[in-house]
Amino acid sequence: MELGLFEPEDWKRLASETERACRGLVDDVIAGSASFASGSPPSTLTSTPSTLPTTLLPAVRLLDEVSDVLCRTIDAAEFCRHVHRDEGWRRAAHEACGQLGAFVHELNTHYGLYTALCRCLDGGEGVGVGVGSGMLLPPVAAGGRGGGGDHHHQRRRIDAEYRYVGEMLRRDFERFGVHLEGAVRDEMTGLVGLIQQAGHVYMMNAIDRSKTGQVVVDVGAMGAERVQRRAGGKKSFSLPAGVFTPVSTSTERADRTGTGTGTNALVASGDSNVCSGLLAHCDSEVVRKAAFRAYHAYPAENAELVDQIVKARYRVAEIMGYRSFGGYQLDGFSLAGMPGAVEAFLTGMNGSIRGGVEAEMGVLEAFKASVIGGGGRVEAWDREWATNGTLAEQRAVDGSDERRLHRLVRVSGFVSGMSALLTEAMGLRLVSVPLGPGEAWASGIGKVLVVNDADGETYGTIYLDLLQRPGKFGGAALFTLRCGRRLSNGEYQLPKVALVANISTSSAADGYLSFSDLETLCHEFGHAMHSVLSRTELQHLSGTRGPQDIIEVPSHVFERFASDRRALSLMVEHSGGDPSIVDDQLIGVLESRRRHCAATKLQKTVHTCLLDQYMHGEGVLGSDFGSKRDIERFMRAHGASGSNDELTAFPPLRFTHLVGYAGNYYAYLFANCIAAEVWDGGGRGEGAWPSRALMRDTMLQTGGSIPAKAYVRELVGADGLVDVDGGCFPRHDAFLAKLGLKS
Repeated sequence: MELGLFEPEDWKRLASETERACRGLVDDVIAGSASFASGSPPSTLTSTPSTLPTTLLPAVRLLDEVSDVLCRTIDAAEFCRHVHRDEGWRRAAHEACGQLGAFVHELNTHYGLYTALCRCLDGGEGVGVGVGSGMLLPPVAAGGRGGGGDHHHQRRRIDAEYRYVGEMLRRDFERFGVHLEGAVRDEMTGLVGLIQQAGHVYMMNAIDRSKTGQVVVDVGAMGAERVQRRAGGKKSFSLPAGVFTPVSTSTERADRTGTGTGTNALVASGDSNVCSGLLAHCDSEVVRKAAFRAYHAYPAENAELVDQIVKARYRVAEIMGYRSFGGYQLDGFSLAGMPGAVEAFLTGMNGSIRGGVEAEMGVLEAFKASVIGGGGRVEAWDREWATNGTLAEQRAVDGSDERRLHRLVRVSGFVSGMSALLTEAMGLRLVSVPLGPGEAWASGIGKVLVVNDADGETYGTIYLDLLQRPGKFGGAALFTLRCGRRLSNGEYQLPKVALVANISTSSAADGYLSFSDLETLCHEFGHAMHSVLSRTELQHLSGTRGPQDIIEVPSHVFERFASDRRALSLMVEHSGGDPSIVDDQLIGVLESRRRHCAATKLQKTVHTCLLDQYMHGEGVLGSDFGSKRDIERFMRAHGASGSNDELTAFPPLRFTHLVGYAGNYYAYLFANCIAAEVWDGGGRGEGAWPSRALMRDTMLQTGGSIPAKAYVRELVGADGLVDVDGGCFPRHDAFLAKLGLKS
């Protein structure tokens, strides 16, 4: 194997070797070795002199090599601990992550490394402080044609990329307080450690069944609900099998749970999946309310952790000279730039869909009345259930059969179907190749090369791990195993990634992907193509390594293929199916599915994004900040509809994106809006995809090397962004139109 891993114990050896290699490179950066003094060009692409300080090119290249050596081991270990079939391998990889994680923290706070970088960035003028101390060169396009001028264009592109990465690295160092002195530096180190530790515990609590509480249902209240329905001649209900256990409640427990004194109760796990299932499908309002209560009350320990995290982040921002952590997060390299731009985007979208929400709520209220009899508003715990119920009623009326959606693309034919799509859309194809000895981490692993259909040039490797199995990472994601970058000899290091999904064993046995799985795989293939096709000089900007509010754009563009008639027909045909099945009725089912209660569902996302912004805003030190009452007050200010009691609040006890996104949760909506403009912009009709040049050259090949604002304007045009408050946001017209909503 490439990393020399033949048994679990090899992870410890590899981690130590990686650390030693990196320490040697760090010494070279600090000492200003011969490679610095030579001022040699960063690659053999061009000999045109650089416009940058002589020492910056080799310094950034060495720092990028440190990152590459580290990431190739850490990324592989992270991947192994999530997917390997063997517990011993997973445990050894986890330990390697811990060892190298400590080393990464040491590097992030390495003052000698930081000062060496600053001297290079500032042309030997001494240590600069702050992101703005070095000016970015004007962005240029990734390509270039023409005679001698092409060398100068390429030189400018390379210089811009090196300067860009240098400034990013300086910002990364300063995020750990390396530029601070004395007690303030010690405080910053403590705050960063607290945030990381509290975030880890928070995440573990959110999935720990011993801490996610219980769904406690009062049998008496549920019985009264049944009687009411029988009296009204309305639909009764049944509980899902195997979810609830009957218990006898004591007075003490009854008082604590609010289920009544000394009554019998039904108890279910408060696990997120259980609560979500009950909220989406259970016809008993008593049960749904209990599930909603459990979901928003546990893990109780996370309330204190959230308080610690957001206040520590606020203090970090304060130390760094910002008014809020949201402002600190967005400054420098993001598309939004300023919290005001994000707020304008979210409140604008919220206002645009309010009429649609009101209309949909009327439909949901009518459905609820038809089930339980009488009137009554749709409460927060009713929304998912009523949305699903009205969709089922709609299908019954129009005769649409959603089962057809789940018999389109075969599991075994997905690679062939995607290959045909890539050939048609971008002149690429996927070539399946055998795995080498010891290369597989489980059975059923596939390996494909992405190649140019015209000349067979290989761009990179994608491993495919698509089926469920015990002990495996539970979601769908793209794992980077090796980034692309230009090597010192001028050759290009080809990227390697692994696409991981969890297609159910029932789908695999049936032979077909569910439509949800197909959408997910198309989404993740967008990430894969971004990683494999990017051709940046430095791995720091390879593929998805860019600002958080634009890296999801390619994946959302690719997700559109799953519901496009021409693309879907192509995938069906080349996976062994009959493309004529993709007819008007099926496209109508897809359209109905996408637009059903679209405003209500989107409103929930917008409100969560607003909450994320609020939790990282300027009011963190308020006396009741983050309490249920405070969050309820904030949500009502933005028109969140739901219950009249405190359960309307969205206490962020299981809002796990709070840890990973930290004021950037809006990024998915940004990406959706940009992707919609990429796909629907220019007045293209049905079946007219974005051009090959736009997708390959502009969206994918550039990786993260183009500053976010310039990147998006290259994709959607200068008028695709709205400038506000020193930042900007994408227009949402095309995105709302796709959902059948008027902006």
